[in-house]
Amino acid sequence: MGSDIFIVTELFAAGETAKARAILIMIVLNIFFQLGVVFFQRRKRPRLMAWDMLLTILCLKPAQDAFRVVGGEQEFYEKLNPYSEMLINKLFETFTEAIPSAAVQAAFIVGRISDGEAVSFTSISSLAMSIMATTFTVQSITYDGDVNPEKRRVDPKMFGMIPDQNRILVFLLMMGISACTMASQIFNVIFLSKMGFVVLVLYFAIPVLLYSARKFFRRGDFNAANTPFLLTIILHTVGKLVVDFTACLLAMLPNQMGGAGFTGNLIFNQCATFVVAAMYLGVGSDGGLNGEVVWPFVVASNGMLFVSLVAFFLSINRSHVSCFFSLETAADQSERLFYKRSEPDIKLWCTIMQHESWYAHFRDDVKACVQDNVLDWLEEKPLWWSDLLLANIPDDMLEGRVVALRAKRALELGDKASRGRRNSISLRMSLGIEEVEEEEEEEEEDNEDVEVGGGRKVGVIIEGSD
Repeated sequence: MGSDIFIVTELFAAGETAKARAILIMIVLNIFFQLGVVFFQRRKRPRLMAWDMLLTILCLKPAQDAFRVVGGEQEFYEKLNPYSEMLINKLFETFTEAIPSAAVQAAFIVGRISDGEAVSFTSISSLAMSIMATTFTVQSITYDGDVNPEKRRVDPKMFGMIPDQNRILVFLLMMGISACTMASQIFNVIFLSKMGFVVLVLYFAIPVLLYSARKFFRRGDFNAANTPFLLTIILHTVGKLVVDFTACLLAMLPNQMGGAGFTGNLIFNQCATFVVAAMYLGVGSDGGLNGEVVWPFVVASNGMLFVSLVAFFLSINRSHVSCFFSLETAADQSERLFYKRSEPDIKLWCTIMQHESWYAHFRDDVKACVQDNVLDWLEEKPLWWSDLLLANIPDDMLEGRVVALRAKRALELGDKASRGRRNSISLRMSLGIEEVEEEEEEEEEDNEDVEVGGGRKVGVIIEGSD
């Protein structure tokens, strides 16, 4: 944000009002998208929604997102967990503000050079800061996810590429990959814009359409968990464009581009820089940069990217190199985890906590697993059991009385949410239905046995905290 304000000031001072206004529009657009996420998440808590919207307008939402991720708690009424919410906010910020702002700054510098005017050091340093800040943001998402102990426990095949030693070196190499990619793509935008707006739009629109079609027609690869169809389309489109510009390594996960898809996309985009440069010098460079400037930049950016990639693959755990060439989809990942892992929480996470299309081809086995074990989970209340898990189990996988208990619990939590009570959905919260009697200084829990089926009774508990 600081670099954006600086460049806006400099653009207005230089008489480039159109570019300055464009950056301001991007900032407003980013805030608008984040306000939409806040409404989607917290519309059932008006006071909290208003507070979050105020933080968003003041550009303090990233700090709050980070705090919630550390807490790791998800409210019962929320569709997204804190990590996913932070991920989407960063995605929109990168797409609507960081990348366009850097492109405008680069266009300003190129215009100065083309006109034979001097470019200030502050302009160049501001562009460099914008690129590095963007690459730090997107690759920190990958880093945080990869080193997360819980994600490594759930799927060590896909998470754990960053070794315990030399983590800072690996992260710097990840930033180097992003920086080179972003610099190349930004100048592709500048070069293509000289050839016409239609050419620029087609350059990005055709790959996005092909990517969306590929995900749509592959088994269980299009839908995202807990997001409406329209939002899923927006996330796929925005995600693809962000990866094109930043090479965010998180995109190699099966529910994103997949390993082979990410690697192929990276190779295609970097090869395209040579084609775009040749087209620019051939038809669109009148009054602009010449080959003595363009070709050294293209060769240098691609050469630095190649060196960064080689060093990166040599630095990560060898067992994870194959992930960047994997053809596994989200549905394939769900099937692999369900059949190869014995932990019940992992079996539930990879199926009922995801979109139903991810496990549609083995749904009967998921149903049998739930029906055989759900009463034990209700009775034993393991640490990983939560209201959120039970709420996502389809009705046909549960006995009628369990469905009724779940509905009662949902009403209880929904009523407390509407009154502003905070109900933590942590892994330690058991499902069930516990009657909580509030006193002035403490809460007392009342347990009751509920007959679920076949004469079997399950102790059910409600937990809540102010």
